[in-house]
Amino acid sequence: MEERLEIAGETVALYRRRADGSWILNRRGALVDFLRELASVLPGRLRDQTLLLPPGTRVVRTAGPNTAFVVETAPQVRRLRWGSSRMGDGGPYREVRLAFPYVIVLLLFFREEFEEMRLYYRTGPLEALTDPLLRPNLLNVQGDTDLMASCRACVRGRPAGLDYSPIAEQVPRLLEYFWETGFNADVEDNAFVRSQSLDPRIATVEAWEATSAADPLFILRLPWAPAGLALREAIDRLVALRPHQVHRLGDAAALADLLYRIPEARPEPRDA
Repeated sequence: MEERLEIAGETVALYRRRADGSWILNRRGALVDFLRELASVLPGRLRDQTLLLPPGTRVVRTAGPNTAFVVETAPQVRRLRWGSSRMGDGGPYREVRLAFPYVIVLLLFFREEFEEMRLYYRTGPLEALTDPLLRPNLLNVQGDTDLMASCRACVRGRPAGLDYSPIAEQVPRLLEYFWETGFNADVEDNAFVRSQSLDPRIATVEAWEATSAADPLFILRLPWAPAGLALREAIDRLVALRPHQVHRLGDAAALADLLYRIPEARPEPRDA
């Protein structure tokens, strides 16, 4: 079927040729939406990579429609809601104050929509992409040693209206949402259980909280387990979870496919 695209003003329209040779309008969309979709499937080097970086961002990696952020937070004592039951069991939560080392969070977005979060520790700030990462000791984070699942943060639901916000706003909202969600035993093979045998000071949440109050920086001196990969490899693995294909955009049919991914524009009013 022969197709053609026409751009007029702020609209792009797809026409298809009928059997009698005439053309019929098939679909219409806003030019700005069409160009945004087009940019998302082009090779990374051709994309506009100007981004407003969220607070604490150390690295940004773009690969086709994928964007990965690496956010680092300095050692601090956090106030968390902590429970030992599963979320659906209705078990109580209590407030705890726990010391944390450098926390490295990787967030993956696909076409500006949140996909995945990984959480790691370090005892010093990031200085290079070859810096090794450490396993955390948190509930709500997978403790599986398999690199594809290890250190995956469980983010239940999404903040309201998240998908309609720029990425620079989504990242801090997601991090706030993660830390404010109650930590519980929903993830059976969680990183907290996996790390209890590393040191008596983090063997229980009570011991962790008591030592945090007495010496918050003790957390930087613990023998944390290696995550088994450096920062660059962690980013590469995260981006690989959402593989993308660079589309061949050599004809009208390929461009027409993009038009079906965006909202359809309303028909233009006809003259009376």
